Amino acid sequence: LYTWIDLNAPWRGKWDPPVMRDHPQGERRVELSQRFAHVDVNPEKEYDAWQEAVVARGTPAPVAPKPAPECKPDTLAAPGFPLGADQAKAAQAALGATRKEIKLPNGESMAFVRIPAGAFVMGSLTGAPDEQPRTAVKIEKPFWLSETEVKNSQYKAFDSEHDSRFQDQHGKDHTFPGYISTHRNQPAVRMSWQRAAAFCAWLSQTAGVNAKLPTEAQWEWAARGGTATRFFWGGLDDDFSPWSNLADKDVRWSYVVWQGGSAIQKRNPYDLKMNYPLHEERFKDNWFNMDYVAQAKPNAWGLFDMIGNASEWTRSSYRSYPYADGDGRNSGDIKEPKVARGGSFASRPRDAGATIRLAYAAWQTVYDVGFRVAIED
Repeated sequence: LYTWIDLNAPWRGKWDPPVMRDHPQGERRVELSQRFAHVDVNPEKEYDAWQEAVVARGTPAPVAPKPAPECKPDTLAAPGFPLGADQAKAAQAALGATRKEIKLPNGESMAFVRIPAGAFVMGSLTGAPDEQPRTAVKIEKPFWLSETEVKNSQYKAFDSEHDSRFQDQHGKDHTFPGYISTHRNQPAVRMSWQRAAAFCAWLSQTAGVNAKLPTEAQWEWAARGGTATRFFWGGLDDDFSPWSNLADKDVRWSYVVWQGGSAIQKRNPYDLKMNYPLHEERFKDNWFNMDYVAQAKPNAWGLFDMIGNASEWTRSSYRSYPYADGDGRNSGDIKEPKVARGGSFASRPRDAGATIRLAYAAWQTVYDVGFRVAIED
């Protein structure tokens, strides 16, 4: 397009790029502005003056961020923690019934698994600063947690107009908006914390249960499945592909070159030296984008996709650690930012895990954030 003229915007600050001096658009715009708007301005001269000022000022010296405070080792421990997979399953089995379903008005159902009470050390010594200091936390009573992230088909029972929309497709000249997030079996995303909490209130009234978003402590305890490691399957160097949908090597194949018309659009790789989009080149999981729920293996308590696929809203406000249930962070104050947990399909392992914390305003609708439901007795 001729210097993006249909967008009414200059090309790199100029209406007269050197290759088009035979058609001086800048001069013509000044002439028309004077004739019809009675405005005597010359944006190109303003741009030139700005450029001269930038050059005269020179390159500013970079300002390095303050180093994060050193995380000192602690001696925290919790009775019976960590649990091996067999111990975790035995603790769950001791509760009796460990799985139940709730029917929804639209014919869908939601499956819940029973999470035992217990104690664990919350947070991480090797994670981000907001994961410290760690806290020994006790989950006083068992609770139920939805087996998967709330799916589109389930959320539609509450809000038939909800649209999880699309995930970004790199490149240009697309024939469709991107990769779908609207399949009935994909996690419902792009609802605010307020709407997720409203779903829980609606489910409480509809099904006669005490449904809420899980607190950060409940969520982390459930995600760990009894383990003390960053992921219930291990650490950063362990292959996550059987267990989670994270930003794997297939994410690098994200640049789409338009093939025209109805042709299938071919995915191409970014240069590996770029590490773009941010991803883990060593491993490849089931899918490069938002997947259906429960396509990877569950943790010891039968919970799918606690790490990856979609990040998940918690009940808790984003406050500093140490964590405390009774300090007001779980009161539902919508003026405070809320915590999403777990990471999504777009997260590298280092940006995901049982302890990672993301903060969003309660009104925000985020492309990769959904939720799951806790039921308390």
